[in-house]
Amino acid sequence: MGAGAIAATAHLPAYRRAGFDVQAVYDVDAAAAQALAERFGIGRVCDSLGELLSLPEVAVVDVAVPAEHNLPIASRAFEAGKHVLLQKPMAPDSARARAIVEAAERAGRLVAVNHQMRWAPSVRAAAELLRQGAFGEVIDYSMRFNRRTDWSAWPWLAELAYPELWYNSIHYLDAARFWFGTPATVYARLGAHQTSGIDRPTRAVIVAGHPGRVTGSVQVGHDSPKPPLSWTAEFTIEGTDLLVEGRVGDMIGHPGEVPDAIRLFARTGAGPQERELEGNWFPDAFAGPMRSLMAAIAGGGEPETSGADAVETLLLLEAVEASHRLGMAVEVEAR
Repeated sequence: MGAGAIAATAHLPAYRRAGFDVQAVYDVDAAAAQALAERFGIGRVCDSLGELLSLPEVAVVDVAVPAEHNLPIASRAFEAGKHVLLQKPMAPDSARARAIVEAAERAGRLVAVNHQMRWAPSVRAAAELLRQGAFGEVIDYSMRFNRRTDWSAWPWLAELAYPELWYNSIHYLDAARFWFGTPATVYARLGAHQTSGIDRPTRAVIVAGHPGRVTGSVQVGHDSPKPPLSWTAEFTIEGTDLLVEGRVGDMIGHPGEVPDAIRLFARTGAGPQERELEGNWFPDAFAGPMRSLMAAIAGGGEPETSGADAVETLLLLEAVEASHRLGMAVEVEAR
């Protein structure tokens, strides 16, 4: 449910490419739902959420609405026997996220969260190299994103205390969790910028200490004066055997304009190896969480971006907030 821009530009294009069978759509804006149905050949436009949840042919409800609405909608869907995919963030806070997980468990249903950056080609390629042990012992990682964002496209975000953290940097922090697990400690400084158009932090510097010896940093800005094709969206992971540089192309220029890429530098001194990557973050990666959820429904187990896993990402965000407010490093609460 939800017929806004993210459904039209990412969810449904990805589902169409993946061959998923979308049965129905509902939005409080009936005209938007009708237009989306016509654009993507969806056979049924529902007049209410109750009608959508009553359809026996609907097994999974993809909820694409602001986070504050997720708990009541997901609870109704679980009670109707549906599995649920939620947009990120899963909830406005970890307490309500835990309530969603508990509601799913009571109903015997699955819930997943659309942390789709894990399926961005460069992020996925780095994860595979980590799985293979190609880095040797990992030393550290860094993620650097600097672009220009027009926050006026989402006026409701200006009402949040930390809109950038909860709706953008959440991607990078979740990707870091995907690679290395949840940090034990974080130190963060968040800042506003006079040119951003909103009186809220739109910049972040976050240092994460993971169990063991891995340290990471995330640097984010949304106020670059550079032209779009000169924006920065890159990461580095360094180990005792290998260093990898990655580019997240869809954060540079316009989506689809710059491809994802990785470069590998071996400690043997061999020249860099460049690897071509297929697909894009937008929209291709949006099929990943849904495919993982459907596989879990069919075969048992939990989806990769399960509700329980997403709670850990929100606990990390809350630790970042606390670090910024206190001006000191803080421990990340365990799930």
